[in-house]
Amino acid sequence: MKITSITLLALFAFKVHALAAVPVVLNVTGPGQHSLSLLGTESHTAYSSTTVTAMCTTSCSFMDDNCTPTHYPCQETVSLPYSVFDHDVEAQVEIEVIDEAGLPVQHEIQAQMLGEVLYLTSKGSKNVALVQGPVTYQKDPVVRRIRTMRAQATVVIHDLAKLQAATKVSDLKIRNGVISYSTGLSPFPIIQSMSGSKRALFFSQYYRATLKAPVLHSTAEEGKVVHQFNVVQAIGERLKSGTHEISVSAYLNVAKILNAAELEGGYGQLRQEAKMVVRVR
Repeated sequence: MKITSITLLALFAFKVHALAAVPVVLNVTGPGQHSLSLLGTESHTAYSSTTVTAMCTTSCSFMDDNCTPTHYPCQETVSLPYSVFDHDVEAQVEIEVIDEAGLPVQHEIQAQMLGEVLYLTSKGSKNVALVQGPVTYQKDPVVRRIRTMRAQATVVIHDLAKLQAATKVSDLKIRNGVISYSTGLSPFPIIQSMSGSKRALFFSQYYRATLKAPVLHSTAEEGKVVHQFNVVQAIGERLKSGTHEISVSAYLNVAKILNAAELEGGYGQLRQEAKMVVRVR
């Protein structure tokens, strides 16, 4: 029996003619329609087998006190990944920017084709969130190793403060085993969860649950949404007697914020929670 330790692997790429995927930068100060041409390269990963020098070690039984492991050079066959060129990509891209914030903004949106996928990022004003919607594609057949295609994307500018207010958990309380609380109104779905614990030397209890219908009941009321749920139904067990710390969190389910890297806390800014201490008899 031997234990093999490979100390060096070589990664290499096989390249044929390919168009440079040069990003294009758009200056955005408000709503508008932007048309641009992008180039890219589609490839896939393949694997080849090769032999490399490795260091092998003889193993010893844990019951053999007189055995000394020895190390010696050996050959090992490994699989190495490499990139294979498929075809070039020539894309006509339409990006519609919609302003839902109504605030002064100065942003740069960078657009780039990663293979046949449109990739957008952004930087600029930190009081707004640029949310990318679904991208639609129309692709032509590959001709002479070139695919022409069209892509349409939507970017919506949202007031960051309003998105944060949507996930603010308030009025958290429990009565007769039913927890109630409220969040703000949101243009996006809100993922809600609860967690709690009773910490003690004996008979501790920890629990966590994602809150959604039919366990979670939600009603819109005058600029907010009121939620309530039965604890036993949510976690599937009764709370043990003692002091519990229970928290409820709300997280905005946004697929992609283009300027998330620029926002302090990133996507974490769209998650908030509230806690309460409960005495269970």
